[in-house]
Amino acid sequence: MKRSKFKYKLAINITLIISTIIFLSFLLYGYHTSKNLKTNEVNNSRIILENISTQIDLLYNEMDTAISSLVYNPQLKNSLYTINNSDISQSSLEFIQQKKIIESNLGTVLFFPNISNIFLYNSKKDYFYYSGYYLNNYNHIKKTLSNNTYINNLNDYSSRVMLGPHISPWSPTPTPVISVYGNFTDNLLLKDSIIEAQIPYNVVDNICTQNSFENNKEIIIFDNNFNVVYPLKKNFKFIDDKKLNNIKKNLNKNIYEDYSKTYNYLMKKSDSTNLNIMLVSNNSYINKQNFDSLVLTFIITLIILCATLGICFFIFKKLLDPLHELIDYINSGSKTKLSIKDNGIDEFKIINNSFNNMLDELKDSMSLAYESQIKEMEASFTALQAQVNPHFLYNTLNSISAASDIYGSEVTQKMCQELSLMMRYITSKHQDTKLINEINHTRNYLELMKISHVDAFDYEINIDIEAYDLIIPKLTIQPLVENCFKHAFSTCTPPWHISINCELIDGCYKVTIVDNGVGFTEKALGDLNDFIKKYEVSKYLNSYKDLSIGGLGIKNIYSRLAIFYEGNFSFKVSYDNGCKITIERMINID
Repeated sequence: MKRSKFKYKLAINITLIISTIIFLSFLLYGYHTSKNLKTNEVNNSRIILENISTQIDLLYNEMDTAISSLVYNPQLKNSLYTINNSDISQSSLEFIQQKKIIESNLGTVLFFPNISNIFLYNSKKDYFYYSGYYLNNYNHIKKTLSNNTYINNLNDYSSRVMLGPHISPWSPTPTPVISVYGNFTDNLLLKDSIIEAQIPYNVVDNICTQNSFENNKEIIIFDNNFNVVYPLKKNFKFIDDKKLNNIKKNLNKNIYEDYSKTYNYLMKKSDSTNLNIMLVSNNSYINKQNFDSLVLTFIITLIILCATLGICFFIFKKLLDPLHELIDYINSGSKTKLSIKDNGIDEFKIINNSFNNMLDELKDSMSLAYESQIKEMEASFTALQAQVNPHFLYNTLNSISAASDIYGSEVTQKMCQELSLMMRYITSKHQDTKLINEINHTRNYLELMKISHVDAFDYEINIDIEAYDLIIPKLTIQPLVENCFKHAFSTCTPPWHISINCELIDGCYKVTIVDNGVGFTEKALGDLNDFIKKYEVSKYLNSYKDLSIGGLGIKNIYSRLAIFYEGNFSFKVSYDNGCKITIERMINID
């Protein structure tokens, strides 16, 4: 029964792992395929849009070039000057000759491949000339000329106006065209005379309706105010009014590219005109391609999954019997040697030998590990207990003994009370304490030393009220003060001075201990810095192991601070007419 459970669990786990890997691979491949299809679609649309925009710009440039050739035609300008100048009288014959000259010059631009009509007119002088498709309804032309306001759109800074697809006003029957018109800006007498060139709408339509588009893409042209000018009949293939309104809202927000679930669009501002040319793509085709790709990938994934699982189960069956032997042996708790049947796989021979060797070594190492663990715990406990240096206690007892002879029982009683408070603080079980408690303990110690050394030294302690409740390791400050008497003042004459400052500045507490003693030698200071660097590299692990038992030196204090604060503190020792020790620690202030 146990073997069956193991077999099924192993089979299920292998199946889940392989299935998960292949499924994630399928999702990743599907994601990249979809992303690539989208990227290719956008890049392809960008190329198509650029090509169409260029062709439309060429049409307008063609009309602009034709108008420029007429504006700077001297023969045409002389004829127009004669007609426009009211001081020059003309006979009917001369008028007919001028008309022929004008129409002949207008006809020269019809050699441009796409231009169908060229007009020259002046509503103020009431004349109209043209060349191109035949116009025979002069009443319509005269009415259009009188209502023509094109001249109002021209000024000294804009001698050309380019119109998008529209209905030609000069033909009585609706004739869609695109056109460019301009005037003679270099001659004040001729500035009201307008030349207009037209290209049939079907030329633009042929550019914008390519066979490759089918029902998947279409071109929409907007004017400068994002009004649709192409197609004229607003007969969109797959864009409805709602989608068109959404597109216009995006354009007003300067969003010229968008990719949604059902469609995407790219818009390009024409380089030559005030038109905005947009290519809209139907995403149903892309979605279908993406779906077909995912289905094909899914089928291939299933085939790969089945094949992989089949191979895995074959290998699994090959490995099952030796594994069952190993499991039975482990469950039996037998102390005899393991013997797995030879099934032709060298790895199981190695497992067999290694397992037997491990059994032998395990028996020996278990007892050694247990014994080492006990010794390690004892050593750790001893090292922590050794944090308390009893040296000051011996000095204090000597001071009390000497004071009893000199000052009598009253001073001796006070010193014993101070010592009692210090011993109660030292022997408490807590490893940390409030800063104010540590300061009070240090003050008690200094008062005892003051009795012992009479007037040989003085001290001052300054602590911010806000810093009273900060938590620090116990016996951090007092041992540093004790070092002043043991080392700093041992080889220098009084008066001695000790200053202790505890500040809370910008979320950082700072404890500074300064004396006027002899300070550290360069060798001792270098040794301390090497010690600090060593434990910063080792991330403060097992720092107590290199410290000697029986002293609360600076290294010991630094190690306890490093363990307590997990390295997030600053410890500096400097010398300038005395020793200065600074401890800094960032804290969170509620």
